[in-house]
Order: sequence, then C-alpha cells, then structure tokens
Amino acid sequence: MNKTFKILCLLIILTLFLSNIALSQTNSIFSSSIEKDKLIATMKYSQVENEEDTSFFYTKKVQRAFLMSLVLPGAGELYVGSKIKAVIFAGTEAALWAMYYSYTKKGNNLIKKYKKFADEHWDLKRWYLWGLENELTGLRDTKSESHFIWILNRENNKEYIAIDDSLDKYLPEWEQLIVDDKFSPVKTDEYYENIGKYDQFASGWDDFRDYNQQPDTIIVSPNRDKYLSMRWDANKTLQTATNIVSVVMFNHIISAFDALITAKHAEAKERKKVSVNAALITNYAYRNPIRGIRLYFTF
Repeated sequence: MNKTFKILCLLIILTLFLSNIALSQTNSIFSSSIEKDKLIATMKYSQVENEEDTSFFYTKKVQRAFLMSLVLPGAGELYVGSKIKAVIFAGTEAALWAMYYSYTKKGNNLIKKYKKFADEHWDLKRWYLWGLENELTGLRDTKSESHFIWILNRENNKEYIAIDDSLDKYLPEWEQLIVDDKFSPVKTDEYYENIGKYDQFASGWDDFRDYNQQPDTIIVSPNRDKYLSMRWDANKTLQTATNIVSVVMFNHIISAFDALITAKHAEAKERKKVSVNAALITNYAYRNPIRGIRLYFTF
C-alpha cells in the first residue's frame, strides 16, 4: 500500500512539473506573439497616421497663384489677397508695354527717315560711273564681292548682283544700261546698311569728292556721316524696345515666384487658424485590425 501511494505521488508530481513547463512555454510563445502584434500595430498605426495626415490650403492654391502671375503679373498676388503687390506688378507690366510700343514706333519712324534721306542723297549711277571708275577717288580697289547690292533692270524686270564679273556674264551691255539710267537699286535692309557702312559705296553720296587728296584714306562725306548717325539712332531705339521685352519677361518670372511665396505665407496663416488631421486606429492583435478613426481639429 505504501509502495503504491509513493508511486502515485511521484506520478502526480511529475505530471504537475511537465504541465508547468508546457504552460510556461505556451505563455512565452503567446506573450511573444502579443508583443510582436503590438509592435506591428504600432508601426502600422504610425504609417497610416502619417499617410492619412491631411492639411488644407496648400498645394493647389500655391500652384494656381504661381501660374496666374506667370501669365499675368500681379494676378497671383491678387488671388491670395496681396492687393498692393498686385497693383505694383500689374502697373509695372502696363508701363513696360507702353514703353515698348513707344520705342518701337519711334524706331520705325527713324528708319523711315534715314531711308528717305538715303533715297534723296545716294545714287546708283553716281556710285559706279563717277566713283568706282574714277581713279582719282581712290575707290577703284575698294570693290568687294563679300559686300554687294542688287540692282533691277527695268527693261526686263530682272535682278542682278552689282558685281562686274557677274554682270559681264549675264548682261554684257550692263555698262551702257547704267549710263542710260536703266537700273534701280533693290532697296532691301542689306542695301541700306551697305551704302553707309562700306567705303566701296561712298561715291554714291551726292557730296562725295571726286578728287581724293589722300588716296589711302576714304573721307566720310557729311551726308554719309549724317546717314550713319541716323541709322545708329534708329538701331539704338529699337534695341531699347528689345531690352524692354526682356524686362517684361523678368517681371513675369519675379511676379510668379513672389506669388508662390505670398501664397505659402497665406497658407501657413490659414493652417494656423484651422487644420484637420485624420488617422486610423489599428490593432493587429484582432482579426479586424481597424479599431476606429482618430481626428484632430486645430483652431
């Protein structure tokens, strides 16, 4: 009897010991699983909270203000409520375009004036017969095939390059046609540039000296000098108009970035007044991990 009781007690003790070990391992595994789920839930919660964090009055407003001022300076500033800046940029734009049209008109009028002056004081027949063919002028060796003008034969209505070799080839009687005044210069922009700029055309001016006391130097006649000054004034005026267009472009760009900065500042003020943040509450220890929604309202 005593022997049987002892054996039974040993079996009970062994069973309790093994049960405690198994329970301990089970609790350890379960506890580890819970901690892991909590960690995952925390990570998921943080990710979702960051992804779902929403603030109003930001991207679209800033982009819209930028594009509006890029197209029309001052429009973006007006859109975000900066009326003074809007007036400044819009007023600058209007003033610049007014200056551009003024200088363009003035430059075109100056072009008409110097062309009229050239038509009155430069002559094709005088240029060739009384200048290039006159050894006393010092112009015989100034002819260049890199700078030339075109002339129109009024008899056949064809244009020719005013170069001896070319005229000899295509129109052998050209010298007599010049004497008979049958040619007219083709008055292109290149023509008006060449007759004033290059010495080989100097004899065409009506105040050019037939006799040059300094054959190595071509003296600029008063009318040619005046013509060059008139062209310089016209070109300078038109260049000013071109420079104004560059300033207009800078006004667009500066206004666009100013509108962007102004919109961001306005947005920051709005976000200080009202902002809303939303996030999901999750716990992956449950079969359905979404446990709720958390909202933040800031006033």
